[in-house]
Amino acid sequence: MKRLAAFTLLCSLAVAPAVASAQNTVTVLGLRAAAADEDVARRMTEGLRQAAESATSEGGFRHTGRENDLGQLMIAFGCDEPTPSCLRQIGDSLSTERLVFGTVERRSGRPDAGYTVTLAFFNVQTGSVERTLREVVSRDMARGDAIMGPLSRFYASLTGSVVRGELAIRCAVEGATVMVNGEEVGTTSSEPIVLRDLEPGRVTVAV
Repeated sequence: MKRLAAFTLLCSLAVAPAVASAQNTVTVLGLRAAAADEDVARRMTEGLRQAAESATSEGGFRHTGRENDLGQLMIAFGCDEPTPSCLRQIGDSLSTERLVFGTVERRSGRPDAGYTVTLAFFNVQTGSVERTLREVVSRDMARGDAIMGPLSRFYASLTGSVVRGELAIRCAVEGATVMVNGEEVGTTSSEPIVLRDLEPGRVTVAV
């Protein structure tokens, strides 16, 4: 392996879309939060929708791509709370078979205590919540790009999906051997080394 005294390695991990069955659909509704935390809720909603676009599942759920806000839909249907009957009306109006919805709540205590994320997976046809999830996210992670990792795991756990990723490796020095998880994957050049259809989890890159 070529040893480099100094080099610049820029790595990015992006989610690659995967194809799912068009027969079953899921819509991720905008997460609700207090006014002070709306930006955090919006970032998490966008992340969950990206995870949904990139996921495959045994049930064959296909994300509808809709970007509706739960709070606005509740007002439209005259709902005070997201009850099963209200959610069924919302799901029917969106022509979707499943809904992902939830809340982002700032944890009490220190200002940097983070957020509690509560999510639910709702079956529109049966009018029942199939799964729920409650996780804590640190303040720094909630406000940074690293939030995509946890959100992908949350979505996969909630829906029974597998979210796959893409890794693009770029290096300022050409001709260096690149190892990913202990296996040689190529040699650096002017073009990036791209690995697709990766399983979720930690990746170790060595040059």
